[in-house]
Amino acid sequence: MRVRYKNTLHHLNHLCCGKKRRIEVLRTRLRRRDAKIARLEARIEELEVRYEPQPLAGHTYPLQIIAMAIFIRVHANGSLRCAAKTVGFLAQLMGWPYTAPVHATVDNWVRRLGLFELEQGVVKRGKYAVIIDESIQIGCEKALLMLGVKLHPDRCQTTPLRFEDVEVLGVQVAESWTADEVENFITRYDDQHDQTKIAYAICDGGSNLNKALRSKGITTVSDCSHKLMNALKKLLTDYAPLSRLTKFMGQYRSKYILSQSSHLCPPTLRSKDRFLRLFTVVGWVDRIDECWSTLTASQRKELQYLRSVNVRNLLRELRQLHALTVLVSKIVKSIGISHHSHQRWLKALDQYRQQASLTRRSEQLVTVIEEYFIEHLALLGQRDQLLCCSDIIESNFGHYKNKGGMKVISSDILYLPLLAKSITMDYVAEGLSKTSQKAVDTWHTHNTCPTRYSRLRAAKSAAEQRTQRA
Repeated sequence: MRVRYKNTLHHLNHLCCGKKRRIEVLRTRLRRRDAKIARLEARIEELEVRYEPQPLAGHTYPLQIIAMAIFIRVHANGSLRCAAKTVGFLAQLMGWPYTAPVHATVDNWVRRLGLFELEQGVVKRGKYAVIIDESIQIGCEKALLMLGVKLHPDRCQTTPLRFEDVEVLGVQVAESWTADEVENFITRYDDQHDQTKIAYAICDGGSNLNKALRSKGITTVSDCSHKLMNALKKLLTDYAPLSRLTKFMGQYRSKYILSQSSHLCPPTLRSKDRFLRLFTVVGWVDRIDECWSTLTASQRKELQYLRSVNVRNLLRELRQLHALTVLVSKIVKSIGISHHSHQRWLKALDQYRQQASLTRRSEQLVTVIEEYFIEHLALLGQRDQLLCCSDIIESNFGHYKNKGGMKVISSDILYLPLLAKSITMDYVAEGLSKTSQKAVDTWHTHNTCPTRYSRLRAAKSAAEQRTQRA
């Protein structure tokens, strides 16, 4: 009997312990379930907040659509209509009750944010090296742009300038830019930014820019690209062998561009080329030389001119000029003018001389480069380095000229200050809330000139008024 009771008691204890373990397992599962539910609910709440249209005071469209449209226009170089249709499709995918905005609305957003960055962005302090230049004339308008590179006393520039390295200090559109107008432009910048100082200016050597900078007492550094361009232009402009070669290239292209030999055709030869087509000519001939063994007999016959003695002698000279241009450009475009860069150039030149005997034109180019170094080393003073490349400002102009749309320069040039900015929703909200469309219209009135389209509208309006009076 006792034994039976003990067995029964042991069995009941075993059942109770098993049930207790199962209860603990179930409780652990419940705790894990509740924690997972809490995490999922928090994630759902986070996603709802993130993907819920964020309203912006005074605007019909939410902040996400506005920021996306500005990004497409500025950083993706999309057209206004592309940006408008893309954000309209985004709203459709997200299930938001918004249609695609009008392209003019996107344009207004970009101009307002650009004006905010130009006039109310980060306060500018310290010393700047400025890069100033005027664009080519489009219609009857020319833009004057001034970029700034902040000079840090404890850091040297060791790479070519990028959009992120420069700030747009000023931009204005006019029908022409005389020395007095350029000087007034710089004076207005000085008055607006009294906490900055222009250490020196980099320009292409235009007479109006040089005169204005001298009048302001600003040290001028000649752009290395224009210096090399002018030297090559002087050496090769009336060089008959080069003229004959480029004529052959043009004739070959026009003859075979629609044939099965089109892949052998040279690139289009621009009438205005910075380095007088030097890079285009050398690159094409090198490409033909590389694939010469794979050409058919007929193709070799048509290109046999490139194997003549006169052309090979010309190419030897062109390759030397090309190599010297690349050699010095890699140095000065990266680290500017300094005693260190001068020594690097001399060392690289000495190594190149050991490989090839320089021609007369190559020696003349070396003389120009050496004079350029000597002239600007005298301007160093207490500085360790002088930046001397303005390619970044040409990139700005190129970015604007390739924007598409109407071929005029208007207040849409205000988007240039945004090229170096990261487009975030907080930044867009701050910029659009602090800059009104009226401020953009005022800037447009004082800093642009009439375009051919506005002149045409004014003439049409005047004709209609005369017709009504009659």
